[in-house]
Amino acid sequence: MMPSMARLLLLAPLLAACSQTEQPPPLDSAPPDLRHEAIAPDAGPPLDLPPAVDIGPDADASSWPDGFSPQPRNVPAGYLCTIPADYVVTGGDPVNPPCEVEADSFSVTDPNVMPSGLKLVTWNVEYGKKAAAVTSALTTDLDLVDADILLLQEVPRQDKESDPPNINLARDLAQALKMNYVFAVEWDRRLQSSQGGEHGLALLTRYPIGNVELIRHTPLYNFYAEKKHFGGRATLGADILVGGVRVRLYNAHLCTRDLIGTGREKQGAEILADATLAGRPQAQLLGGDLNTFLCNPQLLTCNKPPWAEPVIQLFLNDGWSDLLPSFNSWTQMGVGLVPQRLDWLFARQATPVSGQVLQGVSAADHVPVSAVVTVP
Repeated sequence: MMPSMARLLLLAPLLAACSQTEQPPPLDSAPPDLRHEAIAPDAGPPLDLPPAVDIGPDADASSWPDGFSPQPRNVPAGYLCTIPADYVVTGGDPVNPPCEVEADSFSVTDPNVMPSGLKLVTWNVEYGKKAAAVTSALTTDLDLVDADILLLQEVPRQDKESDPPNINLARDLAQALKMNYVFAVEWDRRLQSSQGGEHGLALLTRYPIGNVELIRHTPLYNFYAEKKHFGGRATLGADILVGGVRVRLYNAHLCTRDLIGTGREKQGAEILADATLAGRPQAQLLGGDLNTFLCNPQLLTCNKPPWAEPVIQLFLNDGWSDLLPSFNSWTQMGVGLVPQRLDWLFARQATPVSGQVLQGVSAADHVPVSAVVTVP
């Protein structure tokens, strides 16, 4: 039996459940008036954030190696996206609003010293619904507290669904862990009075951050029409400077609205296109919630062909190494469905040393995945 047909049979209960819920039309098939609905939103409630921090790097450009542009400090006192009340009715794209990146530096680590290994962790923290437990795990768990790089998804910034509400989790964690950080918006939810604020991607590290870029992925569904959310699925890319060597990082959060896997494969290809741009560092690390739910690791081998989702095979075929090659189990137990392997770590031009999945950490619906690598 072909893998695609077997997947459909294994997914039959899931497809039946999905078919009972009305789904919004895809962007490609939605009429123009639905894709860019002609409403005049207000600007949303003000955010209760700390005063703005002056923008400017700590050092002049001559002190940094060629090709590294340090990310300036930037902590705005409001929403990161500029979305006036008439943004959509005047032709603004709700998927790609103009947004700033928040950034600040708290690390005391010497960036000129090359460590014996780099520990990276990816974790979807589920909108900070258990923010205190997330913070406790990252600051006290012996398998997490020494991480050099954190790739976090579904990070809340002044939204009402986190517990406690209206926190800036990326900044709070960076201060507690003495790390540098950047935060980029995936979803601006100002039109949802019960939610508000922003959700996004946070990259925390003990090393200087530069060359930051948000890859806004090709949308697989019209979330503005469905939820009145501005933005969409994205990957946050950045360089860090470790012992004088630039390392490229990618923090990915791919879409769930794809029942055959080719949409996530396309989004993965957009990451690879950025990774191969001229001037990118040779050493590259990629992690995140890839939402690869089509393969049940209790029944199939989900990290190798033929059962691995297309986006996983895409990375493997492009020369990336799975940093947990022998792991074939769950990183998210599934919401009334099946155990799922959603969270991954990959490397290119870096040597894997060790890796583990912390299935005992229960601070979110996903569990942390960590690995140690060395770079040239």
